[in-house]
Amino acid sequence: MSPDGVCLRCWSSRALKHFRVEDGTQFLLCRQCRDGAPVDREVFEQVYLRYSSTKEILAKFSTEDEGEAIAKLAIEAGVDATRARAAMGLTAKPAEERRPLSWLELMRPFGYQVTTNGWARKEDEAVVVARIYELYLKGQGVLKICSELNKNKGFKTKMGRSWKPQTVANVLKNPVYCGYSRKGARGEFPPIVSVPDFNKAQEEMDRRIRRPDQRVQHQRILEQEGGLV
Repeated sequence: MSPDGVCLRCWSSRALKHFRVEDGTQFLLCRQCRDGAPVDREVFEQVYLRYSSTKEILAKFSTEDEGEAIAKLAIEAGVDATRARAAMGLTAKPAEERRPLSWLELMRPFGYQVTTNGWARKEDEAVVVARIYELYLKGQGVLKICSELNKNKGFKTKMGRSWKPQTVANVLKNPVYCGYSRKGARGEFPPIVSVPDFNKAQEEMDRRIRRPDQRVQHQRILEQEGGLV
């Protein structure tokens, strides 16, 4: 149970408002948690409130697919998995729509392509990367960014799928987009965003993480990837 006067889900004390579920009951949530909250009360209480972030749910069920993680969490909580996915705006793609990717396609960072001279920007994807940073630094959360990207049918992930919060978060945390490796050294990828903007995004991500256990985990990730100045 969270203390009074903080977000019921993540314990943030900023930008709080009451969120109304479909039966009229109201719950106090921060702006970021309100963005992704389902109005289905059972899904809200039994699934959405169980973890304070998508990252925690993905880590719990050892998967990178949010829909799969939510389905497993719903089953664990005794809620219909299809209903939970739908309430949270997630739909499973038919298996036949999932195209197999080559090893090279799987290992390349979104926004880049291999050429005879090494890595180069893949301009149609680089535009999406730049847009993600632009929206995030303007104050939008990953859920709203997903919503905007998914409104544009041309903005797909490299697997041709819709954008999910964890996918956007991965883009925001990856230093290759400002020309560095994960160990903080100059990398072989041409930058898509500036170093100052990348650093601002890391600071903003850290600021938005309110729970102490999440903050420590996020700081360790930053230290492992190397500080960029």
